[in-house]
Parts: sequence; structure tokens; C-alpha cells
Amino acid sequence: MADITLFHRHKSVSVISVGPNKVRSRVSFEDRFYEASLELIVMLPHLEIVGGKGSVRPKDSLGEGVELDEYLRSIFHLKIGPGIKKQVRDLLKGVPHWELVCSMVEDGANGVILSFTKGVLLLAPKDFEGEKLHFQEMVKENPRLLNSCAALSIGSPLMEGYDGGPRPQEKR
Repeated sequence: MADITLFHRHKSVSVISVGPNKVRSRVSFEDRFYEASLELIVMLPHLEIVGGKGSVRPKDSLGEGVELDEYLRSIFHLKIGPGIKKQVRDLLKGVPHWELVCSMVEDGANGVILSFTKGVLLLAPKDFEGEKLHFQEMVKENPRLLNSCAALSIGSPLMEGYDGGPRPQEKR
């Protein structure tokens, strides 16, 4: 019997620096039904989405392809951080292939966040309590990291006991 592919899905996210204080997050997606690509331009250090483009192409006879450039303009002012998922879903309501497009924007935003955490992850202490303290302090320094990924979400083991209060040097 010949091998028959029963399931296929490929998703890729890459983030590169494209100038001073600017990164580009590219997301590509392909499965049995769609081929899609999306690009977000993000200004640093505020993580503001300032540009983007993309397309969704259904395979076979599932409908017409759509260019996303005009639709994405509605999210250009957003800052990547807590609450962006709901904002993206609200602002892109009515876009063809809405769920796929929103998912790709979220993946692109997560890629930007993760591109900044690799170095920090390597600096974290190796023991759990030290690691926990390290990441809680990091979230206190940049509150937009809270809930930006599973590890830094309320309820995760790393955030257990996190009070969200001011950094120790700010207490009065």
C-alpha cells in the first residue's frame, strides 16, 4: 500500500533586525487547505506594530485568495503585550479567513517577545527558586511581559507568589 499523507501543517516564525530600533516578524503557514504569509514591522523599545503585509491563498476550490495589507493597517498602532490577542481579534473582525489571520498575527507578536527572551533565559539561575525570582523581577521591570507567554502567565509555576508590586528599590 502506498504512503498517503493524512495530515500536514507547517508553521514558521522568524524575527530579524531590519534597522535601528526596528524588527520584522515573518510568519508562514501551510496545510492541506491554505498557504499564508504575514509580515509585521515592530518598532523598539515600545514594541509597537508600525507596518505589515500578508496574504492567504486557499488551495483547491476553497475560495479566492486575499491580500491582507489593507486589513492589517487597523493594527498598526498596537503595542505587543498583554491584551493584544483580544485587540487583534476585535480589530480584524470581518477579515476573510479571520481565525487564521488572527492566529498568524499572534504568532508574529509572540516571536518578537521570544526574540528578546533568549539571552535572558540563558542568564537565569539553574535552581528553580532562583529562576523564579529572576523571571518575576524581569516582569516587574517590564510589566508588558506578564501574560505574554505561558511561562510568564499568572498561574504558571514561575509566577507563583508574584504580587506584581513595585520593584524593591521603588518601595517607599
